[in-house]
Amino acid sequence: MMKMLPLAEEAAEPLDLFIREFPEVFLRRGEDKSLLALFNWTDRAKKMKLELRKLGLSGPHHVFEFWSKKYMGVTDNSMDLGMVPPHACRYMALTPAGDQKKPVLVGLDFHLGMGTQGFEKLEVGPEGRMNIQMSLPGKRKGKAWVVTAEGEVREIEMEFK
Repeated sequence: MMKMLPLAEEAAEPLDLFIREFPEVFLRRGEDKSLLALFNWTDRAKKMKLELRKLGLSGPHHVFEFWSKKYMGVTDNSMDLGMVPPHACRYMALTPAGDQKKPVLVGLDFHLGMGTQGFEKLEVGPEGRMNIQMSLPGKRKGKAWVVTAEGEVREIEMEFK
């Protein structure tokens, strides 16, 4: 339940509402990060692909998948997401990569907003220690994924009240 709170102020938009019986592509656009859910409503595993241009997104983006807790890399166009099991979904945070001169938060495993809500700032202190400031209600424990200015992916344990 805590992974849902606070609830998003804006709902994701179904991008294929009148194309299929049940929409499969839901996008919540954001300036710093967009959230994408790709659903497989069928009774068979289905191969899925992320296509930024079809989503109206341009430029390179970091891709983080929430359910598998996996940083999937950077894409500037499309990415194979593999086989999605029946009645399952891929839920991803898409964060612009651009000309990255500072670390960027690409995903969280303790809130469905994955940094679109409650994230305040990310600073690098002495000796490369990262300080992530969040404002989410309740006690939280989990991990954050950060891509450094050098392109290194760091998985950071977090706990706060």
